Amino acid sequence: MYEAVREAALDVTPRIFETMFYTSLVPPELCRHDIPLLFAPPVLQSEIGFLGKYTGKLRLSLPLGLAKKMTVNFMGLADDSKVAESQTLDAIGELCNIICGNLFPGINRKTSHVLTIPQTRFVSSEEADAPASEPGFALDFVAEGHRVRLDIRLDTNSKKMRRLR
Repeated sequence: MYEAVREAALDVTPRIFETMFYTSLVPPELCRHDIPLLFAPPVLQSEIGFLGKYTGKLRLSLPLGLAKKMTVNFMGLADDSKVAESQTLDAIGELCNIICGNLFPGINRKTSHVLTIPQTRFVSSEEADAPASEPGFALDFVAEGHRVRLDIRLDTNSKKMRRLR
């Protein structure tokens, strides 16, 4: 179950970073092993829930500096001096939404999922790095020298998931 979602995430996430935010994202197996263990603060974390064949939540964590650069790219601006904090929060929420919306059709185009509204907030480096208690996996990427984490948690205890096994 996890392997199909993991493979889809490895395919979809870098493609969306590149096509929507003009930011290259290096997948985990190609990352140098000297990436920072902690995120450079401040850190933004966006979370979205999904319900369908797979049920759970997707979290995206990245440093604010990278998020601002990506927002500038997404909005087609010349520099980040004109980007409001609220625009950066919205852009990273939209990025989380786009990744989640493209993740499951990459596994099976015939299934659909209901997505919640993404919630984006500031978190500490330690919180962004903390292991989740729910089953799932985390993927670490590097973008422009910054660490990016995609964390996908699947609800394997829900009635819907038990019926699907």
